[in-house]
Amino acid sequence: DDPHVRELGIYILGMLGWDTPTFVEESVAILIGCLDDADEDIIAAAATALGHRKLPSAIPALLKHMAHPNAAVRFGVTFGLCGQDDPVAIANLITLSADADGDVRDWATFGLGSLTELDTPEIRAALTARLTDDEPDVRAEALVGLANRGDRSIIPAVIRELDNRFYSTPVVEAAKLLADPVLIPHLGKAFRYIDENDEYFLEAVDDAIRACEAQSGESE
Repeated sequence: DDPHVRELGIYILGMLGWDTPTFVEESVAILIGCLDDADEDIIAAAATALGHRKLPSAIPALLKHMAHPNAAVRFGVTFGLCGQDDPVAIANLITLSADADGDVRDWATFGLGSLTELDTPEIRAALTARLTDDEPDVRAEALVGLANRGDRSIIPAVIRELDNRFYSTPVVEAAKLLADPVLIPHLGKAFRYIDENDEYFLEAVDDAIRACEAQSGESE
């Protein structure tokens, strides 16, 4: 009867087996039933847990909450759809990538850009639309998604993000994937602003610069 206990049980069901999922069909059947719970937190938790199970059979139940007024529920639905190449899941992630809530847009854009290798005009158009998003994290996910697909037209957008001193792993990853020498000075500016103790990020920037330099050597 305690919703907090129910929520905990839901998250455990979603992660049974972890690296090698176990009791997938049994847990998914229970989790789909939890999507009808009266408590919105439980619905959000169940949708999120279904994202760990990744069974296409859960997609229709998730879509019933696509337009839920609670952004946390819509985020759960987004998480639930991510990582599946099912055409219906992808089409609805495209819709969610334009959601009113920034966190929903961010995760949907991440799902389209990095959690599928599908490359369609519709996915590219959805990612391109997010290059001017108000949220820098959303723009960053769109950049790396398009870089994953070899879209070199985004180089000016990558430069714009770097010159605005917004440094995030996806932006740097996009620069590394593009490996264009024109990005070297813009990446170099990052060292002026990054915390010298942030070894992970410093290494990511260094790797991106090396990738660009390597490409420069090949062109010569």
